[in-house]
Amino acid sequence: MAIGCLSTVKQFAAKYPAWTEAALRDLIFKSKPRHSSRGIIPGNGLASAIIRIGQKILIDDERWFELLRNLSQENEGGIDAGKTVAHHSTCTRTHRMPRGERLTKEYKPTSRQRLNKRVVR
Repeated sequence: MAIGCLSTVKQFAAKYPAWTEAALRDLIFKSKPRHSSRGIIPGNGLASAIIRIGQKILIDDERWFELLRNLSQENEGGIDAGKTVAHHSTCTRTHRMPRGERLTKEYKPTSRQRLNKRVVR
């Protein structure tokens, strides 16, 4: 693996203003698979552009943009491009989802929720 230009998170954010330090740190955190109470969450695919030496985090600039180009080509323009969530495509009203519900399910408020005004009509 050839290493190109290496930058710290601060240097990378200064070089490329489209990326804030917070956004970079979030992407770095999500770069490797991680465990949650619901199982394993897959990484975002950027782990091979990140080099960790102790607490120091370095980003290989060339590799970073190469991986982003590959990810955007795989997703054809975006992570959720072309996907519609059933809740939004069938819903004519704005409601608040109850805790624990997922957007992938079709959501219909119960009469009790309508009476309690948890659902905005």
